[in-house]
Amino acid sequence: MELHLTPRLKQRQAQAAACERYVDRLPVSSELRSELLADPSMPASTGIAIDPRDAQAAIEQLQSRLSAREPAKGETPEPGGSTYGSVGRRFSLAYGNPQVAGEPLLKRRPDGTVHVDTGPEPQRSSMVPRQWPPHIVTGWVRNTWRRMLGRPPVPETWDTLHDGPDAEGKWHPAGSHRRWFLLGLVVAQTTLATYFMTKVLPYHGADLLEIAILVLFAVLFSWVSAGFWTAMMGFLVLVGTVVNNPILIVEQAAVNRRAHGMSGTEAIADALQSRLHPILITTVTTIAGLIPMVAVSSAGTELYRGLGLVVLCGLLISSLVTVTVLPVVLSLVFRLSDRLGARTHDRRGAEAGD
Repeated sequence: MELHLTPRLKQRQAQAAACERYVDRLPVSSELRSELLADPSMPASTGIAIDPRDAQAAIEQLQSRLSAREPAKGETPEPGGSTYGSVGRRFSLAYGNPQVAGEPLLKRRPDGTVHVDTGPEPQRSSMVPRQWPPHIVTGWVRNTWRRMLGRPPVPETWDTLHDGPDAEGKWHPAGSHRRWFLLGLVVAQTTLATYFMTKVLPYHGADLLEIAILVLFAVLFSWVSAGFWTAMMGFLVLVGTVVNNPILIVEQAAVNRRAHGMSGTEAIADALQSRLHPILITTVTTIAGLIPMVAVSSAGTELYRGLGLVVLCGLLISSLVTVTVLPVVLSLVFRLSDRLGARTHDRRGAEAGD
């Protein structure tokens, strides 16, 4: 006679299988495994029996058993439920009882959540340059006054961050240097453009109205100049970005020729096949990140739109050149190298024969 499993029994077996898979991942002994999966009300083959309907509830009851502490009736459960309750037991099974400076590594916060002390508390701080005027002006006046009184100047922000993200004091000064460099470029270009503008005006800037025109021109041109130099920075970004993809293909093709003895065409084809996937991933993800910078219009985006457009178009064009023009040029280089190598080999052979 064939016995058909009832839905209730199938459910209990599925829960037992989930619990067995969970226990198999724990570093427990065979005795503890049998104790965790033991259930007097059911045969050993079906594992533990619980009332909830899904396997997750079975795992939670197993974790409660693992923590060796079942919540009493009316008692407020711990934050995170049985998962948090079994963290200590699972941690001790895997690592024993590690301590740092005589204190246990695993701690509990006042609210009952688990805290593993794996490092010092992070001390976050800004990594951008200091604010521009009036902060710089007031800081300079304050430090000048303190020097006149014989007091030491107030230290810079990055000098006081000994355990922060800029503990070595590199990010803040670097950001300030870049910003002052950009300001110098804008001022120099604006000054030069204003000087040539004075040559165009009838009175060469001697009239009061022409002075007002020059001031307005300088203000507007400085805004255009800031956007121009920001866009020019995109070419510096491209210098370190677009050369990476051709290097991958050229290096792999050279390795194929030198180590595997492939011909020039075979080496290039294999290099393209193996390196095309990472090239497409990096290019597509970078372009997807630059699209909002170019397409979204909001306050202040005019300065960065040129930068994003330069980098985006540069990546598109360089990627197309990498997968179309570069293999042809590389094939010609390999052919020329083979011919030169053959001529050198023949010359050496002739010299050896003589």
